[in-house]
Amino acid sequence: MDDTGDITAQRLREFEARISKLEANVKTLAAAYSLARHGTRRIWLRPPLWTFEQHAPRPIRIDADYVSERPLADAPSIGIVTPSHNSGHFLAATIDSVLMQDYPSLRYHVQDGGSTDSSCEILRSYGARLTWRSEGDSGQAQAINRAFAEIGDCDIMAYLIPPPYLRESAGGVLRPGREM
Repeated sequence: MDDTGDITAQRLREFEARISKLEANVKTLAAAYSLARHGTRRIWLRPPLWTFEQHAPRPIRIDADYVSERPLADAPSIGIVTPSHNSGHFLAATIDSVLMQDYPSLRYHVQDGGSTDSSCEILRSYGARLTWRSEGDSGQAQAINRAFAEIGDCDIMAYLIPPPYLRESAGGVLRPGREM
C-alpha cells in the first residue's frame, strides 16, 4: 500500500509540474499574441499623417442670416494690439486682416520696437485708422503691455503677432451676439 501511495504522490507531482509548465506556456503565448495583435491594430488605426490621404477641403457655407446681420450699436469694445519689430513684409497683411473686420467699437494699436525696415512707412500709410508708436523695447511682452496701456480699457482685449491674420468671413469675424 505504501508503494501505491508513493507512486500516486509521484504522479501527482509530475502532473502539477506539467500543469505549471503548460500555464507558463499559455501566458507566454497570450502575451505574444496580444502584442502582435496590438501592433497590427496600431498600424491599421493610426491616422495617415504625412501621407496626404486626408479628405479634400470643403468650401465654407455661410448662412444668409449671418451675412445680413449688423453689429449692435452698443457692441462691446474690442482692443487688439500688434507688437512688431522689423516685420514690414507681414505687417500690412496683418493690419488689413484686423481693419477689414469693420467692427464699430474696435481700438487697434501697433507697437513697433524701433524697426529699421519699412514698418514705419506702412504704419503711416494707415493714417487715423489705427494708432501706433515706434520705440525701442525689451521684447515682445513689453511691447504688448505698452500697447494695451495705449488703447486703454476695453471689454475684450487681444493681441495679434505678425504674420498671423484674422480670417475673413462674411462681413468679419468680430460679431457681438454670436459664438466664435
